[in-house]
Amino acid sequence: MKIEKVEVLPCHMPQSDPKWRFSIHANRISKGWLVEITADDGTVGYGYASATRHMGANNEGLKGTLDDFAKLLVGRDPFDIEDI
Repeated sequence: MKIEKVEVLPCHMPQSDPKWRFSIHANRISKGWLVEITADDGTVGYGYASATRHMGANNEGLKGTLDDFAKLLVGRDPFDIEDI
């Protein structure tokens, strides 16, 4: 089995509890990226990543990093976790 395709898709999730917050910031919508990995046998896996602006990361930078990493995954064995 080999990784055939990696897609990085926007994913915006509203907070179900309007009172939830970090100690210094509250987000009413969690903005992040859904990562969809498809293998050549049709198996699909999903992951989610979000950036925390008050920790020094931003959503656009995270998208760029995920896109760069996605290019490294195509053609790899998804079970070769240590090497990946």
